[in-house]
Amino acid sequence: GSGHIAFTCTKPKVSGEGDVVADSDTSYRAHMKIHSQEQGRDDTVDMDVTGRWLSESCGNVRPLTAPRAR
Repeated sequence: GSGHIAFTCTKPKVSGEGDVVADSDTSYRAHMKIHSQEQGRDDTVDMDVTGRWLSESCGNVRPLTAPRAR
């Protein structure tokens, strides 16, 4: 399957969109274009990403904690 995603955030001011493709039940790829504006500067990131299933269990590795919004 595949899909198009888009998002907009206000703090920080970031927006983006892209397309995600599930190549199988254990892997995906995506192309994203993300725009940000901070301290009067505009920035654009154009990226390709891939991901794959590694394991049902992460063992002793703990999930990362998301940073708190300012």
